[in-house]
Amino acid sequence: MCGIWARITPRGSNQNVLIECEVAHVEREYARLKRLDVEWVQELTTQPWGHRAFYVRDPDGNVLNVHTTVEG
Repeated sequence: MCGIWARITPRGSNQNVLIECEVAHVEREYARLKRLDVEWVQELTTQPWGHRAFYVRDPDGNVLNVHTTVEG
């Protein structure tokens, strides 16, 4: 499941978009993308709020958050 969060910045500056994708196997997606030439924003890590996630940047500068919810 993916969702898009857009933050519009003042006129004349860039727009930032954060695309969030929840996946069943985040480690599998991480391994798959590590073989590709992508810009890494954050390596795979477990967040304090219960997500295991990594962040990459797409060619347009948008950030993609790929995550899964971890159990307790």
